[in-house]
Amino acid sequence: MNLCFAVSGIGSSLFPIISSGQNPVSGTPGTSAHLWLFGIGTLVVALQIVASIGLIRLREWARQTTVVLASLQFLVCTGGIAVITGILPLPGGPQASAPVTSTDPSIQGKLEILNAVFGTLGAIFKVVLLTLFTLSLTYSLLQIILLTRPRARQACQ
Repeated sequence: MNLCFAVSGIGSSLFPIISSGQNPVSGTPGTSAHLWLFGIGTLVVALQIVASIGLIRLREWARQTTVVLASLQFLVCTGGIAVITGILPLPGGPQASAPVTSTDPSIQGKLEILNAVFGTLGAIFKVVLLTLFTLSLTYSLLQIILLTRPRARQACQ
């Protein structure tokens, strides 16, 4: 299962570069922040693939590497949940926008509909992100629990 998640992580390591032109807040593509994110993402995915193969072969170094990566994933997911729920605001992040209004009564009704639609889409996106972070948090916690058990340690020696 680790190997499947690691291989699927190849796409997520490319996400900062793919999405960099979509968000005007994130800056221009090719900036050092995007390159750092790409480099770190690629390194983590490569480590996960190598550790997953090592786990199949019951290697101790692979078990330890997987526990460290799962711990980092746990911290990232916890932080992601805190940011999405608003517990931890991002410094310099975009502020919540107010609904768009107009003094022209002919388009005010249309603007209210658009505000409702975009508000609903934003709520759906938030729920999807929270669900994904929660699943990832649960999986990383399961990895930590299962791979630190005495039987797992014994099997990998």
